Amino acid sequence: MTHWSGRTTSASFDRIHSSTEKEVQDGPDFVHIQRSPEFTELRSGLRRFVFPVTLLFFGWYIGFVVLAAYFGEFMSHRLIGFVNVGLVLGVLQFASTLLITLWYRRFAKRRIDPKTAALRASARQQSALRSHARHSSTRRSPARHSSVLREVDQ
Repeated sequence: MTHWSGRTTSASFDRIHSSTEKEVQDGPDFVHIQRSPEFTELRSGLRRFVFPVTLLFFGWYIGFVVLAAYFGEFMSHRLIGFVNVGLVLGVLQFASTLLITLWYRRFAKRRIDPKTAALRASARQQSALRSHARHSSTRRSPARHSSVLREVDQ
């Protein structure tokens, strides 16, 4: 019995298979895709963007919380009327979240989506080739096939 990803499961509790032949899987070969250089490049490109931006935002957020918790006098300093430093920094938290979202969207459209589309097309092509090879090897010969059709017609 195989896992949906193509890996062999460690235990099978429903029944014991006498055949040691691996089951034929329909659809993409996820293990092959995961091990491909294209997928590795895609993941590393995504990580190079996501991890630094996440750390930057997390630092900015923790800085805001620390300022609010321990530097109340600084945060309550009035800038204009009733607008103080804490309010401005709080609004900037929301603004930075929106800007990071737009930045990621642009990054994904330019760098991630084209590579994902190419990887998906390659996986579909490989799946179609495997399916075609599997079905063509199990087809009947033309002479046998025509004799079966004649038997059905009679």
